[in-house]
Amino acid sequence: LEWLGSFVGSSAQPLGSTLADYIHDPFYYVLILGFPLCVLYSWVSQLLLRRKLLDSVCGVPLTRRQCLLLVAAGSLSHFFLDHLFEENGH
Repeated sequence: LEWLGSFVGSSAQPLGSTLADYIHDPFYYVLILGFPLCVLYSWVSQLLLRRKLLDSVCGVPLTRRQCLLLVAAGSLSHFFLDHLFEENGH
């Protein structure tokens, strides 16, 4: 976002930096991007099942709740691993 803000103008850079700071938090990530991603993932799983590109035992696509829980679990594990292998803050 900071990179995109550099093309728009100097007023967009602080907003992009602030939003990037919020997204790089395991809980804010789920709050900010959780709903859009769970809707997208649910729709994609339904589409892939319909086109027979995704195999499912029962043939039922993922629900939005299941996708939100997957986004939350992925966020927590990603940030845990980031902090686990962090060296001197980098």
